[in-house]
Amino acid sequence: IKGLKELQTRFRNDVSRHVDKIKTDYVQPGKGTHEVAYMYIPSMAVYEYLVEHESGTVRWAASQGVVICSPVNLMANMHMMEIVRMAQNMTSLHNEILDAHLRIKKSFGEFDAEYKKLSNHLKNAIGKRDEVTALKEKLSSEIDGLSSIDRSIGEDAD
Repeated sequence: IKGLKELQTRFRNDVSRHVDKIKTDYVQPGKGTHEVAYMYIPSMAVYEYLVEHESGTVRWAASQGVVICSPVNLMANMHMMEIVRMAQNMTSLHNEILDAHLRIKKSFGEFDAEYKKLSNHLKNAIGKRDEVTALKEKLSSEIDGLSSIDRSIGEDAD
């Protein structure tokens, strides 16, 4: 049993070293690499052993950006990562749309305030025009009255 434990420890350490190498070589987003890399295990028996007996190592590898895959799930994992990337892009686009909506809403609020001011000015101008029109008509009527008196004086002088 001691020999078996030593073999398991050596296997776990070998996997960990390999995960570290993959992380160092391929998972450096700050240097332009992808955020994840795949560690392909071509043997289903070895992969199943990892999942069943070394699940902590598999989870640790994933936390390091190294996804351990088997022949059965490599493509599924790759598709899943593509879906995650698409979802992140959609979230980014969603945030851009929300930001644009807020900017437009703010601009519309400013426009609406100016529109209300203009409407009030027009309402006041129309009211003033109606007052001036009434005064003009009254003055025109008085001028017409004076003109008729002026004509009648002129006719009497003849």
